[in-house]
Amino acid sequence: MCGMNYSELAGKSKEEIGALLKEKRRAHSGLVFLRAQGKVKNVHEIGTLKQDIARIATYQRSVRAQSQKT
Repeated sequence: MCGMNYSELAGKSKEEIGALLKEKRRAHSGLVFLRAQGKVKNVHEIGTLKQDIARIATYQRSVRAQSQKT
């Protein structure tokens, strides 16, 4: 699984970004649950999802802050 970058997020609408964030959070919680059961082989994927979630949330905040300035 490859991480996301800002250029991928820039072309999406607010609704798409919100849905993507929700999807990533759901996937992360599922993997954390499976890791606790010992069923996850690729634990690196959990870290990648956390980074993606942080990146998406930061992008959302920056877009929101820019829209409030104008």
